[in-house]
Amino acid sequence: MEKLYKTLGKDGRYIYGNGWHLPKGKRPGKWMPVVEELVVCELGYHLCRRQDLVHWLNEEIYEAEYRGERIDGDYKIVVSQARLLRKVTAWNETTARLFACDCAEHVLPIYKKNYPDDETLDIVIYVSRCYALGGADENELNAARDAVKTATRDAMWATAGAAVWAVAGAVVETVTREAAWSAAREAAWAAAKATSWDVACKWQTERLFQYLNEKGQRDK
Repeated sequence: MEKLYKTLGKDGRYIYGNGWHLPKGKRPGKWMPVVEELVVCELGYHLCRRQDLVHWLNEEIYEAEYRGERIDGDYKIVVSQARLLRKVTAWNETTARLFACDCAEHVLPIYKKNYPDDETLDIVIYVSRCYALGGADENELNAARDAVKTATRDAMWATAGAAVWAVAGAVVETVTREAAWSAAREAAWAAAKATSWDVACKWQTERLFQYLNEKGQRDK
C-alpha cells in the first residue's frame, strides 16, 4: 500500500483551517470530518506521496491515510477524509540539518567549477554538519555564517551564473536558518534550482528517505 504523509508545525500546528487530531502512542489520530467537494489547494485534506515530500518539509512529518474521494495533483494529493497514523520520529533537528548539508553538498561541484580553489563553502558545510552532530558550538557556527555570507556575496558580484547563485544559496541556508526543518526545505529548493529540477528532487527524495527510514546518516 502506498505510504502517504502530512507535514505540520511543532506539536501538529497547522496554518490553514482546523488543527489535525494527533496520534497518541500507538493509536492513530481521529478521522477528520468529511469534505464533500475537493479542489486542489483550496478544499479537502492535502497529503504528500513519497515524491512530494521534499516540496513540503516542515517541523514534523506524520504518516497518514485517507478514505473516500482522491484527486492527484502535481506535488500533492487532496482527499475527502484523512487521519494521522504516526509521527515520523526519525525527522528531527539532527536529520533535518544533515539533510540540508547533503542538498548543498550535492550541487557544490557546480560552484567549484567556477571557483576551484575556494574551499570556503566546503568548510561551511563541514562546520554545519559538525554542529548538527554536536561537534561544533554556536560560536563556530556563527563564524561559518560570517564566512559564507562574505564568500557568496563575492561570488554573486563576480558572476551572473544562476546555478552558482543557487549553489551559494543552498549553502547559506544550511547555516543561516535557525530552524533545522526550514534550513532543510530552503536548501533543497535552492539546490534544485542549480540543476535539473526533476533530477534534483529525485536525488533529494532518495536521500531524505535514507534518514526517515533510519538506515544511517550517510551512505558515503
